[in-house]
Amino acid sequence: MQFFPAAQDLQPFVKDFIAVSDRRPIGIAGERFLPDGNFMLVINLENGYLTKNAEHSSSIQEVAKGYLHTHQQRAYYLHRNGDYRGIVVHFTPEGMYHLLHSSLSELPLNAVFEVETLFGKWSKNLVEQLLEYASPAQQVAYLEQIFRKKLSITGLNDKTIPNLIQWINKLHGNISVEEIAQKAHTSRKTLERHFQQRVGLNPKQYLRTIRLRRAYTQLCMGQPNDIMDLVLDNGFYDQTHLIKEFKRFIGLTPTGLLKSPDFSTQSYHTLYRSLESKF
Repeated sequence: MQFFPAAQDLQPFVKDFIAVSDRRPIGIAGERFLPDGNFMLVINLENGYLTKNAEHSSSIQEVAKGYLHTHQQRAYYLHRNGDYRGIVVHFTPEGMYHLLHSSLSELPLNAVFEVETLFGKWSKNLVEQLLEYASPAQQVAYLEQIFRKKLSITGLNDKTIPNLIQWINKLHGNISVEEIAQKAHTSRKTLERHFQQRVGLNPKQYLRTIRLRRAYTQLCMGQPNDIMDLVLDNGFYDQTHLIKEFKRFIGLTPTGLLKSPDFSTQSYHTLYRSLESKF
């Protein structure tokens, strides 16, 4: 796995690129992924990842050359069909808003779309074009060129929601919707409408995603040592609240997650966070 931060001019739109090469034996459970408030575009260069989550309103049953996950409301699994090579692009909500040129409230939650369905002609031969480049760094540079062309015509005029998102993430979601509305100098109703349009989630859903993602990552990385520290560090009311949200978000309690047979194989998030922290 190779981590590539997006070029500075693209950072409002693209969070990062991950070049993935996976030759491990294929596991029964697949790889667990958690939503993080961004959109995940997967480009399969060799074999593929399949998603068969029953909760997806639209699932890919055959290997696609590329597909986009919309906002997911809980953890999901991806299953390889062989030795794998591909690129994952994390689009910020602002990037997806400008790339689709439409309100993100029109995108259904828990859905998976093939790239061509959403992006049309320019994405049709994307894999063939990427395979012409020898290294992941060159492939990422090519993708950045494409995204610059697609995003430059719109620019980033209204920075209200992106600035709020940056503020929320800095505080790890440990704030209320009312505090966000006060920060934006607007009413809660107006905030919720603008959030749905530019993020694809309402503020409460986004805050929950950020808090739970961070709590899950801390558990994966062995931090903190005490569950009450996990509660306090991530803005949960109490231990019961944490357990309830974990079961809804992941399907397991924190203790159950640590004891799950596939826990040690879920390397994506721990490795991703380790790579991300270096930049």
